[in-house]
Amino acid sequence: LLHAAFIRALAPHVQLPIYLETNGTLHEELKKCVDCVAGISMDIKLPSATTHPVWDAHVRFLEIAKAKDTWVKIVVAAESPDSEVDTAIRLVADTAPESMLILQPVTPYGGCTKPSPEQLLAWQENALRRLAHVRVIPQTHRMMDML
Repeated sequence: LLHAAFIRALAPHVQLPIYLETNGTLHEELKKCVDCVAGISMDIKLPSATTHPVWDAHVRFLEIAKAKDTWVKIVVAAESPDSEVDTAIRLVADTAPESMLILQPVTPYGGCTKPSPEQLLAWQENALRRLAHVRVIPQTHRMMDML
């Protein structure tokens, strides 16, 4: 989304749907090109994985993104506080309940620990109480050694 003007300029010349993968914080940039994309994959960054919370930015972004086919991804680790995962789930349920939520267990690296199966199942169960479309999908790009 750092190049929203480029997306807008390119869109009329592309004969395929454009899918946007984004960190879900640049709502002003999304406004500039949302009508040019078919779908949006949005990340929610948990405060424990960043330097500061960005909940408000995620809400503003999702309020715009929900006009399109949108799925929201949360990367979770063993260290992810239940309260933060719950806040993220509530954010999606309250803002765009028709969106798919993907819980993505972190691939262990640099001190990150993958969540236990029990943690994943508890988070998934919590999400399914509020959302109809919830998936647990591993970080396939790491499994394929693409990052």
